Amino acid sequence: MAKQPSKPERRRETAGFFARYCHLLIILIPLIVFSASVRNGFVYLDDDILILENQARITHLSETGKFFSSDAFLNNSSPYYRPMLNVSLMIDAQIGKTGAGFYHFMNLLLHLLCCMTLFGLLQRLGTGREKAFAGAMVFAVHPIMASAVFWIPARSDLLVALFGMLFFSAGIRYARDKKPVWLAASVLCFAMALFSKESAVLLPLLLLAWMILTRQKQLNMLALLAGPAAVIAGWFWLRSNAVTMIGAEQLGFASIVKNAPFPFEIIARFFLPFILPVAPTFSTFFTTSGILIALALPLFLLFRKGTGTSLFLF
Repeated sequence: MAKQPSKPERRRETAGFFARYCHLLIILIPLIVFSASVRNGFVYLDDDILILENQARITHLSETGKFFSSDAFLNNSSPYYRPMLNVSLMIDAQIGKTGAGFYHFMNLLLHLLCCMTLFGLLQRLGTGREKAFAGAMVFAVHPIMASAVFWIPARSDLLVALFGMLFFSAGIRYARDKKPVWLAASVLCFAMALFSKESAVLLPLLLLAWMILTRQKQLNMLALLAGPAAVIAGWFWLRSNAVTMIGAEQLGFASIVKNAPFPFEIIARFFLPFILPVAPTFSTFFTTSGILIALALPLFLLFRKGTGTSLFLF
């Protein structure tokens, strides 16, 4: 009768498996799940304006500067400012032209890069390798990610996620190693994230929360937040000159009130992944469910055993 491996031996075998195959699985599984996206065409929901109607601009590299002096649709018809979205579409247009396949392929590729980046970031935050792998896999195949992969204009969500996580990773490296190269990388990645989508403006607050949680020195905080503050000032000036259709609901306190249900909607749809819309929509059911789930999480922590509660909360 074969001898059963001991618990330490099983742990070593599991560790060896993750060391050999975890990166491959993080790429391969979402690649299989979302591979059908590359066969899709345009849905004529913003993608026709961004790509087909703007072919004359996005196929010429000389037009790049204009992306930073116009709105996302390059026609001053929206309150959205997404230069990096148009830069990425310009890169695609050099190969894909007016065919949808390559644009979908690039969305899929960006999603895979996000999955790999999240795996590394979770480990930098102090999560064990196996838990980081589980977290990255949930992100990789969760139905809530489908619209970001399948809908070409959702490229801005993929870009802000990728550069946002790289900003966070570089900031953590600087806080721990004190090497200027990581400080410069964090500022560059934050700029790329902010010029991808406006929601990146909240990233420095998340980094500040992490620094407070890990009791970083005040000097580290100032160094890591000074660069993003300068980037925000430059971005705000450029956006103000490029976008004219800015109403009260796009900026300031009114915007916060308008979008207040959004975090609860996301929480609810994470645990109840059905009736998933492409564009953000609010519903009484999902908002209420999200509030109830958010209230239940502290109760879960009360009965949760083990260490790392502060990291779990973060």
